[in-house]
Amino acid sequence: MEPVSPDEAAAWLRYTVPLPKTITIGSAVTVAPAQIAIVPAASTDIVALQASKELRETLHLAENAPNPPSPAFTITLVLGGEESQPLEALKNSEQASKITVEPGDAGLRIIALQPRGLYYGAKTLQQLIAPYASETAARIPLIEMTDWPDITDRGLWGSDHFAWLRWLADRKMNIGEQISARSVSSDGAGHSSLKEGREPMVTEGPYYGLKPVPVVLHLEQVWASGLFTYYPQLIGVGGQYGAICYSQPEFINVLADWIVELRSLPFVEEVDVWMTENLHGAGGCQCAQCSQWNRDVLEANKIVAAWQQAKQRMGVPIGLRILTSEETEASNGAVFASLPPEVKVWYYHSLYTYTSGRTGIVSRDTANYAASGRYAGVCPSLASIGAPQPFQSAEFAKYRMTEFVEKGMSGYIGYATPAPLVKFVGYNVEAAAEFSWNLNGRSTREFALSHAVRKGLPDPEMFAEWAEAVGKLEFDLNGSEWPTCDGRYFPGYVADKLRTGKLPALGEAYPGFRGPWGEFKSVAQLEGGVVLAAKALRLAEQMGSDEYFYESVYIDGLVNSLRALYKLKGLVVNGTVSAANRETARYWFGVYINGLKQSIAAVQNWSLAVNGESGSVSNVVAKMQRCIYGEDGTANPGMLRVASDCGCTPNLAYNPIPAISIPDARRLGPGAIVRLYGDLVSGANGATCFVQQADRAAGIRVSSPAAIPAPGPVALIGMVSLSNGELVVNADILQAAGAAHSAVPLRLKTCALGGGAAGQQPAVMEMLPGAAEPVAATGLNTMGLFARIAGWVRYVGSDFFYIDDGAGCNDGSGHIGVRVVCADPAAPKPALGTLVRADGMVSTHHERSHNWRALYISDASAVVKLADPEAPPNTPPHIDIQPVSQSVCPGGTATFTISAGGSTPLSFRWRKGTSELEDGDRISGAATDRLTISGVSAADAATDYNCVVTNDFGSRTSVNVSLTVSTGPPPPAALSALTTTSAITWRWSASDGADGYRLFMAPSGGTQIGGDLTETSHTETGFDPGTSAARYVEAFNSCGVSTRTQLTATTVPRYCVENGDFEGGFTAGVGNHWTRIGSLGTFSQDTSIRYEGTSSQRVLDPIAGDQFSSWIYQKLNVQPGRNYTASMWHRREVTSGAVVQLGVSLTGALTPDIASDGIGSAGEWRNKGISFTAGATGKMTVMLRVGSNGGDTTARIDLVRVRPQAPTSTGGSTTIAPGGSATITANGGFGGAAGELHWYTGPNGTGTHAGTGLSLVVSPAATTSYYPRWESNGPCPSDDGAAVKVTVSG
Repeated sequence: MEPVSPDEAAAWLRYTVPLPKTITIGSAVTVAPAQIAIVPAASTDIVALQASKELRETLHLAENAPNPPSPAFTITLVLGGEESQPLEALKNSEQASKITVEPGDAGLRIIALQPRGLYYGAKTLQQLIAPYASETAARIPLIEMTDWPDITDRGLWGSDHFAWLRWLADRKMNIGEQISARSVSSDGAGHSSLKEGREPMVTEGPYYGLKPVPVVLHLEQVWASGLFTYYPQLIGVGGQYGAICYSQPEFINVLADWIVELRSLPFVEEVDVWMTENLHGAGGCQCAQCSQWNRDVLEANKIVAAWQQAKQRMGVPIGLRILTSEETEASNGAVFASLPPEVKVWYYHSLYTYTSGRTGIVSRDTANYAASGRYAGVCPSLASIGAPQPFQSAEFAKYRMTEFVEKGMSGYIGYATPAPLVKFVGYNVEAAAEFSWNLNGRSTREFALSHAVRKGLPDPEMFAEWAEAVGKLEFDLNGSEWPTCDGRYFPGYVADKLRTGKLPALGEAYPGFRGPWGEFKSVAQLEGGVVLAAKALRLAEQMGSDEYFYESVYIDGLVNSLRALYKLKGLVVNGTVSAANRETARYWFGVYINGLKQSIAAVQNWSLAVNGESGSVSNVVAKMQRCIYGEDGTANPGMLRVASDCGCTPNLAYNPIPAISIPDARRLGPGAIVRLYGDLVSGANGATCFVQQADRAAGIRVSSPAAIPAPGPVALIGMVSLSNGELVVNADILQAAGAAHSAVPLRLKTCALGGGAAGQQPAVMEMLPGAAEPVAATGLNTMGLFARIAGWVRYVGSDFFYIDDGAGCNDGSGHIGVRVVCADPAAPKPALGTLVRADGMVSTHHERSHNWRALYISDASAVVKLADPEAPPNTPPHIDIQPVSQSVCPGGTATFTISAGGSTPLSFRWRKGTSELEDGDRISGAATDRLTISGVSAADAATDYNCVVTNDFGSRTSVNVSLTVSTGPPPPAALSALTTTSAITWRWSASDGADGYRLFMAPSGGTQIGGDLTETSHTETGFDPGTSAARYVEAFNSCGVSTRTQLTATTVPRYCVENGDFEGGFTAGVGNHWTRIGSLGTFSQDTSIRYEGTSSQRVLDPIAGDQFSSWIYQKLNVQPGRNYTASMWHRREVTSGAVVQLGVSLTGALTPDIASDGIGSAGEWRNKGISFTAGATGKMTVMLRVGSNGGDTTARIDLVRVRPQAPTSTGGSTTIAPGGSATITANGGFGGAAGELHWYTGPNGTGTHAGTGLSLVVSPAATTSYYPRWESNGPCPSDDGAAVKVTVSG
């Protein structure tokens, strides 16, 4: 016997599912399986026999192998008898079991009243033995257990559960329902059977204790069986089609036939009949006899009558279950009261069944029925609502089972889709099995931990932490039906509700559904959801599972889009955004749209990871796309349209995998929206703090308008920007994410501060000995880290001082060492020459157009004085840092500094050439280590300023340095702009001596665009296609501003015309007469089809008495395989108006292949369009006709060539070794039948053409970005997709 500690026992029990009610493991034995005897129960019941069979399988014993004559250990299965009597007092005692240890630890006894209880007791023992059993040894726990379920029937209906019967039985689920096939033969007899493929329900499931219950579908649908064909008298009078006339006796006979045939299937003892679902009360039969009854009570009585007839005909017991629906809801009390006591009721109501929110789904009538001692069950969904998508929430399953137990439900049959259910929703099904058996046994976290153990995940604790975060957030998102509410029960659409100001308050919901944020009761909860998503994303990346990673990316995109929607609710007023709020709104429109784009890509990858295909999630993908792009012919404009109408078109470039680490944020750079979690707040300064990774591998500056949390773990979301050469995350959310604790500084040499470039974080600059210009530093980038340096104080300024540890860092200021910046300028600073250590944040200070090393400290306590070893005596002067040449503006101030050492006292004398300088009106410090010349003029310019340092043991003269009197920079030269359909990247040449550039709307004065710029380009978005614009750029430095240079550009048109388009039919802008076919009302003859930008319209009169007047048409030649749009604009000239019809023939015929109707509104233009790809002949006919309901209609047709759509996603960004290769990919967009995807090394088709295809193998010699775009037979390309960067390293 081997002792088992409490901790080991707890870990061992994680292999059970569900957790038994009472169980202890105090010890264990290890036995060779060949020395174990399995003594089956004295029963021929198939379930009892299966219990001993599966125990033998678990112990690697042959099914029919004899027991050893002298076993070392015996497992005895006992059914009934005196030992089982105490189980009779337990709830659901027929499924109860107990396990006891034989005297002398010689074996275990599994005891039950009924076969199913014996099977479940054996199942628990199997689960505990299996992890430690092999063909040579088995470790068996010596357990004492008593167990029983809280809910009697636990199972599923629909989906493919018939394919997972053993999996369900392993989790002690015991019932399954499937819709049967029904028909009526020519002799009027009813026939019914399981649908093809469902046979395992009766051939396999019963052996595992699973009751098969076939279903007769909702009765208003049984007409499809042929019922009305052979019994037309059953067609309801005056009601909706499908309603049955229950006053006719034939219905009872046919339903009895179906029940008899289903009961005749192997192991079937019960049949479920579903009441009417989709006919409201007035839709039932209105004949004189039926009208005297409550329709639902009448229907229930007829079901009972058919059941009683079936029992009489068969002469055997038949169980009956009846399922209600939302159509019977108002009558359920009366229906229940009319039923015989042995009839079991399933409560189903689609608005509640398919709800995943924190609201009860059991009606009062159903709860009262259960309270009366009758059997009442419920039908919950265990999957996501509206469309298949990730939904793993033990919290949701426990919430549901808590209600069912508390309201006395005898059973549940869950709905779990899509198939295969174990892959898509297995976690929720397993959680439902857990908590319906033992509601109070495990917490949701402990369940997640046990699930991970059973699944063999490498880090169960990490999975449990992930599942807790995901489970809560997915419960909130699915409970709010986001984003599927855009297609389910939503009175309108999200974008339209935003535009019209009709979105509900946070936490409120529309009747019948929870969208879009019914489960998010406060801003703090919504922002907390963003934090949970970031946490889940970090954990999923660490777990290394594609399934969990893409699920986390998916919900991250959803919760951020939902939060953006809430932000936009406060910015969009009456369909507009104020000028002051447009940039803010543009940001949130971008978060909303790009968040959904992120989720679209992620859910498809999730489905691929889970099931090897992405078709199962096409529904939710389509719903999210409608949220973005809208839907033709509906009230849904889509969020992109609303953003455009508000003048806030966002940047649509997005990264399908958001940053979850600081190196990711650096790589993505300015403009990227990033989520960071689990990092440490390592120091704060006003509204700025610094966040570093827990492993101190990287850090970054963070700016936050909210209060800075105490040092410790934080989560944040924000946009990356570049401020004075330092990457900064402008945090929109910054929250504590764990217990506060102090950070430990990383000890660094002063020369290790800052370091080389990392991603888009530039390197700091430094002056090397003898160099006239600064160079970029190299080495590891330590920006944003909490660091400790030590050294001598070499200079003390107003709000900073310099520390040198002997590395001799030089920032060109004339002071040796690294600048230490004090958050509080008034704080005391260390004395010059003292040896100190300082703890602070690695950052930069910006001077003279460059970024130099700096350490930011929070207060004086960050500096500690250290003991200084005694300096050597009798040392002549030595110059540590030479003075540096200066360039200043006229009237400015020049400062030369020198740092020297040696025996004190030291004296200093500054000279111009050999002439000593003296303090006066403009000169100060001529006899110190710091010379200042104010009011500089051209006369002060020289190349031979120097300083002589003297002490009692010698003197030393510095190098000569220059003073240059500068002027403002020259104007930059205009470079050609880069354009897309909605954006212009303005470009100009660099100006010598410029500190930066400013871009304006006008040649003088005017609005500045984008703030002060450090780069020689700037991208401006929000233009309409084909827009011509001019901007004006100037260069500036500290000495002045240049004149402005004009920049001009035109955005790419939405449509394009190439050689061969529209040949032979008309000329743009020139009237071309139409040809009429047959009789036609009056119309003007000076009208034409038009290109975009030309005008054409006509007035058409309908012909009275015709549904439509005859067509008028024009024949055109177009290019085969290209994409076109024919748009019909029309309006009524009088109130009555007319119906207008647009037609297109793709072969040049006079009958349309495609047609579209439109009803104009008086005085208001309406649009109806047809998009198509030209046929192989290149012939085409455009046709128009008007209906006959009176009044003139003005119509216009635009026929345009559609520019290809840009690729929507790219991939393959990677790092390769020299000579290596990488595969780059692009997807989405559309190039037409003749389209090809082309790759270039520059934007907008510039640079080198790298090749074609959705994937391309490249081998660049140096780091290169590749830009994909669609092209189709000519100069009509799409915009670029996101660039793919291939880095060559090593």
